[in-house]
Amino acid sequence: SCLIISVVTGVAVDIEAVKLAYQQSKEDQKGVHETLQKIYQTIPSKIRPVVKDDVFNPNSSAQVVNVLSALGLKVTSSSKDALSNVLLSNPESDIIKGILQYRKIQNGSIKYFKAWLEEHINPKTSCILPNFKSCHADTGRMASSDPNMQNIPPGLRHLIVAKPGRKIITADYSQFEFRAAGAYTGEQLLIDLYC
Repeated sequence: SCLIISVVTGVAVDIEAVKLAYQQSKEDQKGVHETLQKIYQTIPSKIRPVVKDDVFNPNSSAQVVNVLSALGLKVTSSSKDALSNVLLSNPESDIIKGILQYRKIQNGSIKYFKAWLEEHINPKTSCILPNFKSCHADTGRMASSDPNMQNIPPGLRHLIVAKPGRKIITADYSQFEFRAAGAYTGEQLLIDLYC
């Protein structure tokens, strides 16, 4: 048997702060992209890889490999690990630092903010309604989905707020979420097993 809890009231977020943080992340990423474009433009035209509209795309694996090769950096992959390894032997490489920073912004805050704003935050309540499941996790702990609220980067956690008259608590205690679920739902099996 699998307990599935759908949060009824939702997890409150500061929607205005999320919107501002999303805009700031997009501006930060745009600034990094402009720097990368300037570096790309410094490659002599005879050896500069041809890219669409002459705009370097840091998300394109092929463009990243071709541009870095044109700059004399030996890469066969544009993965984070491969770029980090090349950076170790070329610590002054602004283009690799920029690509890693661009992707960090893209895959971190922008991904969260965009999904939250477009798919998950109820604009009337400023709440996200994730699902918590007592199975489907290899660790035997509860799992959160739609969206995953358990792996929010530390730098974004301040956007989760307590509803008026409520408090947010954090806990790291063996099977704590099952204990809390048992106490909250009155589910006798959870109480017997975990409380």
